[in-house]
Amino acid sequence: MTFKHFKKKVFSILIGGMIAVNSLPFAESAIVTDKLPLLTYADHIVYTYDKPNGKKKGSISPSNSLVMIKKIRDDGWAYGSYKIVNQNKRVNRWFRMSDLQGYVDFKNYDATAHQDCTATRTRTGTSSFVGHIAQNDSVIVVAQKGNSFKIIFQDEANNYRMGWIPKSVLEETPSYTDNVNDIDSTNNIGLNSVPDVNSDENYDSSGSDVDIETVDIEINDDVSD
Repeated sequence: MTFKHFKKKVFSILIGGMIAVNSLPFAESAIVTDKLPLLTYADHIVYTYDKPNGKKKGSISPSNSLVMIKKIRDDGWAYGSYKIVNQNKRVNRWFRMSDLQGYVDFKNYDATAHQDCTATRTRTGTSSFVGHIAQNDSVIVVAQKGNSFKIIFQDEANNYRMGWIPKSVLEETPSYTDNVNDIDSTNNIGLNSVPDVNSDENYDSSGSDVDIETVDIEINDDVSD
């Protein structure tokens, strides 16, 4: 085999390997696929498509559009409905969960709320209400940013929702400590301080609140695009 033929063979192998890698299905971690339908809001513009890897058809607005996710594929493509801005109708389209959820490299885990709290659309403020989490409720943590967790939870009507809560809500604080500095003169063991859920340090100041819009979530799947 001449050196010229050898280079040509190596080049062919490399090209074939690149094609094989690119043809693999796109797997996105940190995406929960079985908690459906899932109600959530976009905190940035999310583009939508007529089919997976298809033509762009529109976008989900972060201002007021409740998204009902009805299907999530293993390759990360999701199908659901949302309201078109300035129009009194909802449409069903495809989008990537990574575009809507973000943080796909986060390793999900189950957790328990150790106090009541409110889940919000963004990591700041209390006006962007998503749902209420009660003490001892089970949640799935799907993202962390600063001192906030993005979670999937069930509301009072057993609907699955996704929103942000303070990190301290899921941190179990011991009731007592053996630290000598916390033992008073009567040898009674002092209580640990409990994190302040409402403290400013639990929120990122870069975000913005979103006004609430009452949305009817009864969906007509026959609505045309």
